[in-house]
Amino acid sequence: MKDRAVSLPQVDSTGDLRKPLASSGSSDSLNNEPKQASKDGLARRSQNRVTERKRTEQERRQEQEKRRLKKIEDDKLRKEHESQLKHRRRAEIYALNAILRQLQQEKLAKFIAQQQQSGGGDQNAGVAPSIGV
Repeated sequence: MKDRAVSLPQVDSTGDLRKPLASSGSSDSLNNEPKQASKDGLARRSQNRVTERKRTEQERRQEQEKRRLKKIEDDKLRKEHESQLKHRRRAEIYALNAILRQLQQEKLAKFIAQQQQSGGGDQNAGVAPSIGV
């Protein structure tokens, strides 16, 4: 942080602040210049503080916006991933069901073929053998 320049008034040996030293040799116009420079310095520092505050607020808002957009993007990616996973699981279930259906049809075809080879279906009308389903 910048050091503040403090201008102290010149006083005589008694410490009276109301009357300036007679030996200072400065006129009123010279005394006003340091005061004006001091005011300009204060105004400049004040303006710098305002500018710095605005800049930090702008950076803070930009960071918040970045975090908000990143969260939205992350949520979108997560939902997309979950959707793909759901579709893949559903496809796997459909594939397994198709395989099981095919196996069941093959077992049924084998059972029918065995029944036809063993001499027909009327001999064992009272007993229905299992096809293993």
